[in-house]
Order: sequence, then C-alpha cells, then structure tokens
Amino acid sequence: MTGKVVIALNSPHSFWAISSEHLYWLREAFPDLDVCAVADDQLPVALAEADVYFGWRLEAG
Repeated sequence: MTGKVVIALNSPHSFWAISSEHLYWLREAFPDLDVCAVADDQLPVALAEADVYFGWRLEAG
C-alpha cells in the first residue's frame, strides 16, 4: 500500500513541532508512505493530495 501522509505540527516551541529526526524515523519505519511536513500556508494544497493528515492549529486567544 502506498499513500501520502501530511504532517502540520508547526509551533515556535520545538517540543510541539515535528523535527527532521521525527520525519526521518517515520520515513524509515514506513517506506511505502510519502511522509511530508508542511507549513501552515502550504496546508490547503497538501491536503488535496493527502491520504492521511496529522496536525493541529492553535489560535492565541
């Protein structure tokens, strides 16, 4: 099975953001999947091609 996983874990705090090490591990663990991280402004286009989305968006309130 192949598919595209879009991850949008963007934060100014590194502990809430996806790191390059996390992406490496996911790509190694799931070689049949296209795993990519996107910025918030890229998300609408990326979602159109995604089979799986993992992320959040928190607004300051």
